[in-house]
Amino acid sequence: MKKFLVCILIVGLLCFVFSGIGFAKANDLTLKFAIPTTLDDFAGKGVLLMKDVVERESQGEIKMNIFPAAQLGSMREHWEGCQVGAIDMVTIISSSLEPFVPEVAILGMPFLFPNDYENGFEKMWGVMDNVVKPLLNTRMEEKGFVLLGITSYGYAQMTSSIKPIKEINDLKGIKMRVVPSPLLIFQYESWGANPTPVDFAELYISLQQGIVEAQENGLSIIDTKKLYEVQKYLSVTDHYPSMGLIAASKIFWDRISEDQKTHILKGVDESLKLQRTLMLQERERLLKFLEEKGLEVNFLGDKARDEWAEASIVVHQKYASLSESNKKILDAVYDAVGK
Repeated sequence: MKKFLVCILIVGLLCFVFSGIGFAKANDLTLKFAIPTTLDDFAGKGVLLMKDVVERESQGEIKMNIFPAAQLGSMREHWEGCQVGAIDMVTIISSSLEPFVPEVAILGMPFLFPNDYENGFEKMWGVMDNVVKPLLNTRMEEKGFVLLGITSYGYAQMTSSIKPIKEINDLKGIKMRVVPSPLLIFQYESWGANPTPVDFAELYISLQQGIVEAQENGLSIIDTKKLYEVQKYLSVTDHYPSMGLIAASKIFWDRISEDQKTHILKGVDESLKLQRTLMLQERERLLKFLEEKGLEVNFLGDKARDEWAEASIVVHQKYASLSESNKKILDAVYDAVGK
């Protein structure tokens, strides 16, 4: 009798397993997604939407485990993990990838892309998607990454704790926090500042302790990182669109199915649409909010902007001089934006 019952239990268990009830299916996928910022800025909201879309489109076959707020280390460690397949996907500010793929510095070139706010940045996104993305992806795949999308935290603005920045000369001698990017360091040196590399996770405390006196970021980052608590002045410089990259590990991307790629790309597309919409819609609200939080808001005059743009050409030239690949990308962008 006992043997009979044991046989019944075994047969039942096997039926349960093979029916797929309560167990993962053979093609189920759980991916690890890392983001150094919190989930309440533009990128974070985009990632949450991506998760919803991917899991819905795949009917639960794909699960996204999100690790926000630098849980998996510094931005460089995020890229290193992605490169070796320990992290499946990331979304991070583009400049942090420069040690691996120097060409991405094109996204941080000051006064290069058209700031057509009134037209919804339509031309800028056209250049990003149709010109910059395919060129960068070629180089990124060589280094173990797949570029899935380019988004923005909003045009970069500057904040300072010691004085307002209303023209390029106001940067002279100021301790400006930058990501560890040789080209960005050169940029601020050429503008007369004292650039100091600080990882994003250390930004707030570095400003608080006076290790650096100023920084650049999109308005959403200034908000969610609460930088208004440790800064006094906000300068609306709009000197470049602070770009984020949504990328996958090539190791991960090459091993998943075409259907799984389709579901993920659908999520990426919806994420990009949301983040780009937020960049457009949230600008005025964030400016008002940050002013209410105590920041003195200053805007560049036309003369100051023209002088600053002229002084930035040397940065473009420096970028192009570093490699033929850089020059090819810059020339393509120049052609696209009519420079």
